[in-house]
Amino acid sequence: MKLVFSGSRALLPLVLLAVLTVPTASAFSFKQGTFGSILKRRTRFGRSAMQAETQAFTEEPVPHPSVAVIGCGYVGSAVGRALRGLGVKVEGTTTREEGVKQLEESGAVDAVVKIPRNIGEGDQAGGEGDVALEDMIKRNSCVFIAVAPGRGGGENAYRDTYAATSKRVAAALAKKKDATQILYISSSSVYGNPPDGRVVTEETYSEAGDALSDNQKILRQAEETLLAVPSPHKVAVLRLAGLWGPGRPLGMLARRVAGTEVPGTGETFVNFSHLDDITGFALHAMRKGLCGAFNVCSVPSIRKDLYDAVCEAEGLPPVRWSGNSAGGEYTGRGGSKQLSNQKAVGTGYAIRVPDTIARVREDAERDKARAAPVTTEAAAL
Repeated sequence: MKLVFSGSRALLPLVLLAVLTVPTASAFSFKQGTFGSILKRRTRFGRSAMQAETQAFTEEPVPHPSVAVIGCGYVGSAVGRALRGLGVKVEGTTTREEGVKQLEESGAVDAVVKIPRNIGEGDQAGGEGDVALEDMIKRNSCVFIAVAPGRGGGENAYRDTYAATSKRVAAALAKKKDATQILYISSSSVYGNPPDGRVVTEETYSEAGDALSDNQKILRQAEETLLAVPSPHKVAVLRLAGLWGPGRPLGMLARRVAGTEVPGTGETFVNFSHLDDITGFALHAMRKGLCGAFNVCSVPSIRKDLYDAVCEAEGLPPVRWSGNSAGGEYTGRGGSKQLSNQKAVGTGYAIRVPDTIARVREDAERDKARAAPVTTEAAAL
């Protein structure tokens, strides 16, 4: 089955996997005092240290002099660096004392707010943490949220991270009169894990219903809490598929099954979101003042084709597919669905990584060229 989805390239076969993808930062809750709890230390990294990573995102300014980034993990830090490359002051959060220095040295922020991890949804509202959150939101006209449970967070990790974060941010916004833009990183797992290769758009959201897991329902609850925030505030939710990019390659995807026999034909769909598009669309949403939910992803890929490309790039033996059998079809954790990026593209955004397989091969060729020895003739030039 082939469909046409939008990217900055022509017509491509579609594919998706609802890999549960969530932001990479620690659970966020506030327990510190007010402004005095902020560790306002300038980073030791100058603009030149960030140039290589941010040069692709310095096309035009965003309409915010300062942005708060709640959750400075893989995604939050990348967005912070891109914003700083545009001259925006970035205030970031961490949950650990040792994380303060790490974040300062990352080049992703201008100021650091330390937030303890041990506050959950059931804690009393109106405490010091809520005051600190309100102060931070008051200082910034835009808030980018990219939180995720810490390791070993326990059975309530999702609730204490996503539900708690969204409720506290919504409560703080209710006390702020000036318009604030909120960008919230969510997951395409809010659509459930259908096995039938169906096309999934933002309008499909209401169809999953009781088929969702408890954690998927919590992710939906967090989205709905923020999307219900009234004007003058604007809220955009970015729903991601499998997350990959610099420092987070797709090698592990195939390494678990490389050289082994896997049930099925591999003719199922898998979806991914590259860090370039997550960062690029976040900046685009800020510039456009977007509201609502958006699937931010490449076009779907056929699982077998993607695994073949990754195994080749990594020098691994290919996956062997058993064919149609009683063993069923291997689909990983996310089922088989085709995540549509049409709505995001319809806002005027050009997908930077439209084809995951093509990008895997391009990256492999680039890495091979970099690793090639320099000849005597080339060195003389």
